[in-house]
Amino acid sequence: MWHRYGRVMLVILVAISLGASALWAADPPTAPAKGEPVPLPDAPEQQFDFWQGEWDVTNWHPNAEGEWQETGEAHCRAQSVAGGNALLERWIGVAQGRLIGFSLRAYDPEREIWEVYLNWHTGEPTGFFVMHGERDGDAMLLFPPGNKTAVRYTFSRAHENSCQWDLARSQDGGKTWATQWVMHFSRRGEPRVENAASVDIEKVPREAKKFEATRELDDLIGVWTGTVKSADGDDTRVDVRVTPMIEGFGLLQFTDTSSGDQDLLAMAWEKAADSWSAVGATSRAIGLTRFEGELADGGATFTAEQTRESWIRQSDDRYTWRRESRDGDAWTVSLEVELERVD
Repeated sequence: MWHRYGRVMLVILVAISLGASALWAADPPTAPAKGEPVPLPDAPEQQFDFWQGEWDVTNWHPNAEGEWQETGEAHCRAQSVAGGNALLERWIGVAQGRLIGFSLRAYDPEREIWEVYLNWHTGEPTGFFVMHGERDGDAMLLFPPGNKTAVRYTFSRAHENSCQWDLARSQDGGKTWATQWVMHFSRRGEPRVENAASVDIEKVPREAKKFEATRELDDLIGVWTGTVKSADGDDTRVDVRVTPMIEGFGLLQFTDTSSGDQDLLAMAWEKAADSWSAVGATSRAIGLTRFEGELADGGATFTAEQTRESWIRQSDDRYTWRRESRDGDAWTVSLEVELERVD
């Protein structure tokens, strides 16, 4: 299901980038360099560090005659999450129309690729789609899984206070490429870490409320805390903060424990599939995990191949939150806590 709907979302995003513009345009405008160049580090898990921070974004598209024009401004925030093991992007602005974006990316050392889950929309909930990334000299390239010949995202021209992103298409199997959308990033603020102690709780916009299914987990929004009692007195405090993302069409769940674990779970409802899904990152391991969601009795369970997380409703202000790992055909509880709402 993930790859099928990923292809649908890729078509949607490419269509947004094309608009009424010519397929083959003049050379795209390059982002003005601000500050010193930032070479990509040899350590692959650090190769997107240059992008951390808050950015003002200028969007460019070619018109029907192939001439490049500014098509809107945006704000982007790319922050370290899950103990530094992943990078969370939130993007809002105008690019040939209003557009809202999210991505979560992490390096996968086993496959030696970057894995990126994205969720972009223009007013309707769309779900996640995936891209895979790799270094190419001083640039980072992203492609659909298993296909490097049709669509390509490129991050390049990394400087202390600027960088560039572009989307290109190929109609000849990757021999030649036509750039269709360019973003110029100009730094607005320095990087910061986001976790359950620092992230802001956003409001659900009125426009998002017309999709009732996206509101099914709104009771989870807020600040929660609880303590796991231990017989040896070494209690574990669990803090959870849940905030809307992508203007109310999804949720971000930040979970921190007093033992030092940090987790992020991004949840979204997908209109085409009529279901919830999620993608997660943790400080305990490098890489991303994708989940399928199931709602029941005011709570939810998100299940992956080897792990699952559940919210079990006790009352409006009290939930049992449980994390389990697969042990053969059975599930073993690794953490369970009674959470109380504190805000």
